[in-house]
Amino acid sequence: MSVTTRRYHARHLERKTRIRALEGQARLLLNDLNEYGTWLEWSESRPIGGEEVVERWLGEVYRPTLARIGAAVGPNRDRVQAYCDVLEEKWFLSEQAGRDIGLATAIDSYLALGAPAPEVPAKDDDATAPLDRLDLEHELDLLDIDPDELDPIGPEGAAGADGADVAAADPGEEPADRAMDDEDGTTLAWMAPSHR
Repeated sequence: MSVTTRRYHARHLERKTRIRALEGQARLLLNDLNEYGTWLEWSESRPIGGEEVVERWLGEVYRPTLARIGAAVGPNRDRVQAYCDVLEEKWFLSEQAGRDIGLATAIDSYLALGAPAPEVPAKDDDATAPLDRLDLEHELDLLDIDPDELDPIGPEGAAGADGADVAAADPGEEPADRAMDDEDGTTLAWMAPSHR
């Protein structure tokens, strides 16, 4: 068993390329770098050293891609994330085509979409707008599920399956999944975020 830090890939990428990235971004970039190195060795029919792969990837792939998408991305966005978005577009289009569509096609598609930024809300999205209510009773009716089957307390009251009392949640504890009725009788559901 081996244990690594939460920033293992980010540090590895920075040592190899001097690119600072978040952990998830670093994994994507390292994968792209390794894929490029493998392609280089195959296309040139010779082994290529790690430093040469890095220099060629930076000069032939990474920096030219940033140059092509730079104007569309703008100065206020994370360019590393934009490059990762291009890689995701490449993956998506390749899956649809059933083959590798290539980076140039992915860049063209990304630019044609207006260089979307998943981390930034769309212009017509109102980030302060309330979320749609979940009508839990209606959803359960559609699924033909009895709500009492989902209630951990059960219709008998505050007793568990073994008859022991079930204590109410302490406000100081981590929140659990909860459902409550709104003023109009609509059942609202709230699920605690996972911190695992």
